[in-house]
Amino acid sequence: MICEKPSVAQSVGKVLDAVKRCDGYLESGGYLVSWCVGHLVELA
Repeated sequence: MICEKPSVAQSVGKVLDAVKRCDGYLESGGYLVSWCVGHLVELA
């Protein structure tokens, strides 16, 4: 899952119980939660 900013990724990670923090993403039971900086809609 890619989130727009780190704070949103942390919130999603809490719901998924992502306790393993790696370089640029959180990991939990088959899920990877990462983040970008800036508005993703503008990139499209």
